[in-house]
Amino acid sequence: MSEWLPEDFVQRERQRVFEPDADFARRAVARIGQNGSVAEWVWDYVPSYARPMMAAAAMLLLALISFQWMTPAPFPDANVGIVDAYLQVDAAPAEEWLYRDDALPEGEDLLIEISMAGGLR
Repeated sequence: MSEWLPEDFVQRERQRVFEPDADFARRAVARIGQNGSVAEWVWDYVPSYARPMMAAAAMLLLALISFQWMTPAPFPDANVGIVDAYLQVDAAPAEEWLYRDDALPEGEDLLIEISMAGGLR
């Protein structure tokens, strides 16, 4: 060590830095509380350069949700569950083997049944 440093300077500094006293946590939290700011709104968390993009994305999302909410569903049978399809008397042949556990057709008939189940009746 250098001649001009006190003998126990290195030991005191090592103890101060690596072994903080009991009040260290309280002092650290108090210092953070002085410097930190509490965000009052969502926009306080978003950086200023990203705010126009976030606003545009939120407006587009709201527009899409409102459009979907106002327009009717394109396929009204899409909301039919397995139980309703099983209980329907006028079920298509493709739905019968799907829901009623009938014997599966073989070969090209299976492909025709699958295409009928996915398409229009």
